[in-house]
Amino acid sequence: MQPDSPLDWGVLRAYPGFVNASVSRAAVLAPVLALVVVSGGCRPPASGARTLNAALGEYGIDFGAMGKAAVIDEFKRQGKKMAFHTLVATNGRLRAELEITSPLPQPLAKRYGASKYAVFDSLYDPHRHPYPGAITTLIRCPKDKKPEPVQVPALGGNVLVLLADASGRYTFGVWQKGLVKHRGAYCVVYHAGSKSLLEVKLFQPSGQFERDAVLAAIGSLRSLEGR
Repeated sequence: MQPDSPLDWGVLRAYPGFVNASVSRAAVLAPVLALVVVSGGCRPPASGARTLNAALGEYGIDFGAMGKAAVIDEFKRQGKKMAFHTLVATNGRLRAELEITSPLPQPLAKRYGASKYAVFDSLYDPHRHPYPGAITTLIRCPKDKKPEPVQVPALGGNVLVLLADASGRYTFGVWQKGLVKHRGAYCVVYHAGSKSLLEVKLFQPSGQFERDAVLAAIGSLRSLEGR
């Protein structure tokens, strides 16, 4: 059963601050810490590369027009009980990064989904200044630079999408003018048919960011079941 709203993840009361106050952040983060994948730079599509939809078809998922993007990087890792599948694709306008964890029954998927949103939220926590002798010891993200939350219908439910700036290496958690090179969208969505949890990131150069097009791309995620 697909969650009806982001509140069904059991982690969202308001944004910012996803995590229920009765649950410690350490407890929420624990399931996902081993799953963090660091993205590299964008490589040109290889000749004859398969499409994103071809890869997602293994899970019974279609990504609409974005699914025609060429896969430029792919990695699979088999754990004891779950498999982890990382995909990077580009269509020339948008770069997509997906991490798929399966199989996950929905109760466990809710915990992992909560963990992933909490990890994202923690990127905007105050953190220590890396340079000794700095005037202030903490770096704080200005309120107007924090992620913008938007609800988008996708895969049969309402998905929380966070729009935020990213670095030249496609990493979120930056807001300083000299570091921001891209703007992107982040979300976590569950596909009950294949018991798969998808972590989705879309990026465009910051000066060319098409908000509506990016949200529409996420909204095009759908199940192939019952077509």
